[in-house]
Amino acid sequence: MIPGMFESHLVFDFDNETSLSQYLSEQGYDTWILNLRTHDGDGDPREDNENIDKYWDFDQTYLKKDMVAAVDFIKNETGFEKIFLLGHSMGGYLAYAYAELINQSDIAGIIGIASAGVAYEMDTAMKIIRFFCCRKNIKGEIVPRLFAKKLDLNNNPIMRFGVKTESFYRFETGFDKQRRFIDTVDAEPIGVVIDMLYGFDKDFKEGHWWDPQTGYDYTDNLKNITVPVILIGGKQDVSDKIEDIVETFNHIGSEDKQIHILDGYGHVDLLLGKSANQDVYPLVGNWLDKR
Repeated sequence: MIPGMFESHLVFDFDNETSLSQYLSEQGYDTWILNLRTHDGDGDPREDNENIDKYWDFDQTYLKKDMVAAVDFIKNETGFEKIFLLGHSMGGYLAYAYAELINQSDIAGIIGIASAGVAYEMDTAMKIIRFFCCRKNIKGEIVPRLFAKKLDLNNNPIMRFGVKTESFYRFETGFDKQRRFIDTVDAEPIGVVIDMLYGFDKDFKEGHWWDPQTGYDYTDNLKNITVPVILIGGKQDVSDKIEDIVETFNHIGSEDKQIHILDGYGHVDLLLGKSANQDVYPLVGNWLDKR
C-alpha cells in the first residue's frame, strides 16, 4: 500500500473503524504499507529539517529508491514472487511508474484509488504555489527557489491558501476525522513538488503526465501496463477527476482491467469516508479474491 502526497500509513490505517489495511488483513491478505521518506504521520516537519536540503523527487528517489527497496524487502520477507501494488493518489502514480520503468514482472496487479495518470487543469491557486516554489534557470531547467525547500501543508501559508478542505472531502468523511487527519500530514521535498506541479499541468505535453527533468511521458507508456488493474474514483473528486480516471483507464494496456466511479465520494473519502468500509473496501477485496 502506497500513500499519496502529504500522506502516511494512516490513510490506510486511520483507526479500527477506518482501515483498509485491517480489512484486507482480516480477509487473509498479507498487507504492508510503505511510508515514503520524511513521511511518518506526525504532522511535524521539524524533525525532517536536516533532510530538506536534499533534492528528493518522484522518479529518482520515491520510485527508484523507496519503491524498489520496499518491493524487494517484501518479496524477500514473504517469499512471494509477485505482489499487488495498491496506491492512493500519488501512491497510484508510483504503482503505474513501477510497472512502466522498474519491473512489471514483480507485480501481480495494480489497484489505483483516486489515481489519474494524466495531467489536469491546474487552478490558479496551484499555479501561485508553483510560482513561489519553483522557477526556470537560464538553462531552462526547473529548479526550486532558494526559500522553498519543502511544501508543508500544515505550516506553509501559501499552501493553506491553495489547498481547501473541500478539495479532498465531500462530507462523506466527518469533520472531526478531517481535522484529525489533516494534523497528520507531512511535508513534501521540493523535488516531488516540482514533479507534481509541472508534470501534471495540462499546459504542458498536451495533457500527458510527464517527468519535467527527463521528459519521460508516463501517460503514453500506460499502454505498456499489462497486469490486472482496477481503478476506483470518486464522482465528487476535484483532484483526480472522474474524466481523468476514465482517460487513464483507456490508456492502460491491460486486457484485465476494471473501473468503478462512486457517487458522493471525494479524494480522501474513498479511504476515510464513513461508508468506505461498505462501498470501497469490498470492491478491493472482491477484486483480489478473483485473482
